[in-house]
Amino acid sequence: MQAVIHFFKTLDAKRKSYFYVFFGLCVLTVLELAFLHLPFSQTVITIMICVASLAKALIVGWVYMHLNHETKGLKILLLFPLFVAFFYAVFLITDSHLTRTRHADPYIGMPERTLGPRSTLRFAS
Repeated sequence: MQAVIHFFKTLDAKRKSYFYVFFGLCVLTVLELAFLHLPFSQTVITIMICVASLAKALIVGWVYMHLNHETKGLKILLLFPLFVAFFYAVFLITDSHLTRTRHADPYIGMPERTLGPRSTLRFAS
């Protein structure tokens, strides 16, 4: 443990920030996995996972894509597609879950044949 503490004390600020980001992303990933076992509805769990994923995407963009050095106008311009993608993902995930539970599976059962019943024998002898 002392070696780890000494290692972090000898790092410069830029490398320390990369380690903080790495540990932060690890924590968010563990939280996403923990959300799956919470006693909430599927929609609430989906929204919580999407929020954590959006936070991870923002952290990666902010640190590794160096968006923290950009102008304020560009930062605001980049936030709009992120929020659109977030709400689009939430809509698609919840809609696919509702469609699965609300409608019957169209592939269950034998399809109607227009040319008579299906024969399992190709060549009758």
